[in-house]
Amino acid sequence: MKILITLSIIASLAFQLYGQQQPKAFGKISPAYSGYGFTLEPQTSYSWKFAQSFTSVSFTLSPSQDLKGAFLISEKDTFFLSTDSHSSQDTVLLTNLIVFNKAVDNLKFHSGNIEGAIKIHLHKVATLDPVKKKDQKRLNAREDIDNCSAPTTIPPSIWREGLTPPPLLPEKTDVKHIIIHHSAGSNNNTNYVEVVRNIYVFHTSPVSMGGRGYNDIGYNFLIAADGTIFQGRDDQGLAEKDNILGAHMCAKNRNTIGICLLGTFIDVMPTQATFNSLYDLVSWKAHKENIDPFGKLGHPFEKPGRPLQNIAGHRQGCGVNDTSAANQSYTECPGDSVAYFLPAIRAEVFRRINLCTLNGTLGENHKHLSLTTYPNPSVGHFTLELQTVPATIKILDVHGRLYQTITSESISTKVQTKDLSPGIYIIEVIQSEMGSVFLIQSVMDN
Repeated sequence: MKILITLSIIASLAFQLYGQQQPKAFGKISPAYSGYGFTLEPQTSYSWKFAQSFTSVSFTLSPSQDLKGAFLISEKDTFFLSTDSHSSQDTVLLTNLIVFNKAVDNLKFHSGNIEGAIKIHLHKVATLDPVKKKDQKRLNAREDIDNCSAPTTIPPSIWREGLTPPPLLPEKTDVKHIIIHHSAGSNNNTNYVEVVRNIYVFHTSPVSMGGRGYNDIGYNFLIAADGTIFQGRDDQGLAEKDNILGAHMCAKNRNTIGICLLGTFIDVMPTQATFNSLYDLVSWKAHKENIDPFGKLGHPFEKPGRPLQNIAGHRQGCGVNDTSAANQSYTECPGDSVAYFLPAIRAEVFRRINLCTLNGTLGENHKHLSLTTYPNPSVGHFTLELQTVPATIKILDVHGRLYQTITSESISTKVQTKDLSPGIYIIEVIQSEMGSVFLIQSVMDN
């Protein structure tokens, strides 16, 4: 307890000591934007009070600077600075955007390893009228996951209300790769529409104002922690909303769709609502475009480039297109937690697509029965718990190649897998009863 009290006192004294050294304004100051410059000492804490309030902040500094240990405090939240890996600027280091729960006019900042000049970019994005917010269609998790119809999304015409629309028409692209991102923002901000609005302003602001200089928001879709899906890039009636060229993957955006999960997922998992909406969105797109969830294609597609998983994380899509240490250092996006879960995402999308296909081909006679498998992953064997017997059990790989066929007369059936190579397999159970076909598919890691 004594140690904690001592540290708290030191931090408080540090902020008070440097509180009088205020940043100097540069460029145009307006209600919507203001920029400030300051020279920092390393491992030093600062307390800044600004003349105007703001809803989000980004920083620009020399590319040689090290952001390690740099963070800011606003209200009860602490935000660590991180590099914006989407920026194409070589002469300046741009940080990721930090969006606050509400407008603030002060910051407590710790420099970490930063030493020298830094620019602070403050954006004030007008909030959406509360009445307009009530009119938004909120996405609820769909109970019927057997169909691959397009999930409900909030269009730009609703969430962008009152903001300047994109000045240029979008471009169309044929999607071959589905790229998953995280916003690298707060996991505590539940004002999701305001987060999206601030990201839009950040993406469309010029580099001189700490933005990316895009024509529109970079992502095609964004998913909030409650499962709400926002359509990102505005199709403007030019093409389908899911076939619009974005700006989200290291200037190699053609033939991709970018889906951003709001939050930071380095050591925290997204919510189940986020995953459910991600499954809905990716399953719909993959089924629609006949994209193999386990497949790979060269990227860029036209050249072609190195093989890239059809469903990939941002970090796999840039640099050397693999999971090597060199590529990991390019960006942490979509976060270790999501990157680790990508194989499971592909497997769930594969399962849903097959259920969609089965619903369309087996007719009204078929039914889906519950199927329990354990242990999963298997340990040289697994047990199937069926509802009725006899049954024919088939084990296939993800490409549909048949490895085993078993006829079971027992409700509880033990299946040997020790001769199978490690991987993901499909269990297909076929039962004939009164002319109906019962078919179930499940995923098994060996």
